[in-house]
Amino acid sequence: TLKTGGAAITLGNAGNDVTTLDLRSRNAADTADEAGALSYTDATALDLAALRTTSTVSITSGGALTQSGALTVGGTSSFTAGANAITLGNAGNALTGAVTLSNSGTNDVSLTNTLATSFSGTVGRNLTVSSGGALSQSGALTVGGTSSFTAGANAITLTNAGNALTGAVTLSNSGTNDVSLTNTLATSLNGTVGRNLTVSSGGALTQSGALTVGGTSSFTAGANAITLGNAGNALTGAVTLSNSGTNDASLTNTLATSLSGTVGRDLTVSSGGTLGFGATTVGRTLTATA
Repeated sequence: TLKTGGAAITLGNAGNDVTTLDLRSRNAADTADEAGALSYTDATALDLAALRTTSTVSITSGGALTQSGALTVGGTSSFTAGANAITLGNAGNALTGAVTLSNSGTNDVSLTNTLATSFSGTVGRNLTVSSGGALSQSGALTVGGTSSFTAGANAITLTNAGNALTGAVTLSNSGTNDVSLTNTLATSLNGTVGRNLTVSSGGALTQSGALTVGGTSSFTAGANAITLGNAGNALTGAVTLSNSGTNDASLTNTLATSLSGTVGRDLTVSSGGTLGFGATTVGRTLTATA
């Protein structure tokens, strides 16, 4: 445990090796958090008992990075763990600034934040993020496995042009809040969206589970197929499909469906209620069932 009267703490020696770390930049008179930057490097696995500052935090671990207490950071936060897991799931975390997460190999990353969350980074395998406020990006995300993003009654905006999400993506929010996702790779998605959903995929666009959308839905896949055939889909508002080339698009919806868009080759639509079309261009065959 190390506390300072508001000064920075910098412990960057690569040979540092502690089990549990507590760093706080505090006012010596009344113990209020102060603006001293916190930076620490550890050679092995590291447990964070506490981090408290109104400034920035940088933590590098040579083993798994976990926490046994809440983190309170007023500035940006950077967490790096090499070929090891990062598990920062404490329900009391309050990370105000942008968060950077970095690991590699077949290792997962999880983050819980009670505040709005802006983040970026590179994750070896699966990524799980739960935000108590709006969820957005400060930079690109590269994820080797699955990705799960939860934001309660807040928007999710993951539209960085450099995003590379390899595995299935789960999106979850509620209320009158939108969700948007951009991915440079093929995209497989599922989830529940409070209001409007916008997805842009750099490869084929498919599903790993049902989609429930309270507002409109827009799906774009460039010169790639769109296959949204899950029998549990419940898309409330108007749906737009857009692809090109010799690529098909298919959609199943348990609700009434209002559809528009441009499809490169064949379009297949199955609606659980009335089926209506706005301006729609189909390159070859349209098959519609209602």
